[in-house]
Amino acid sequence: MTVQSIEVSIAEISKDIKYIIKRLDENTQRFIELERQIAEHDRHINRLYGGIALATFIVPLIVAVIVRML
Repeated sequence: MTVQSIEVSIAEISKDIKYIIKRLDENTQRFIELERQIAEHDRHINRLYGGIALATFIVPLIVAVIVRML
């Protein structure tokens, strides 16, 4: 190998490393976005569970009041 071919090889390796780092950064951003979306979905699910819990308590009370009025 000549000095020039070693320098070319190092330049190509450097280029490949930069490409790999760029792809890793892109994937990191994708994971951050996925984590944000999952957290948002979890908040919605928790609200739904809260609504269901509230409905299971209030609906029987309303039915009982209506039945007593009849």
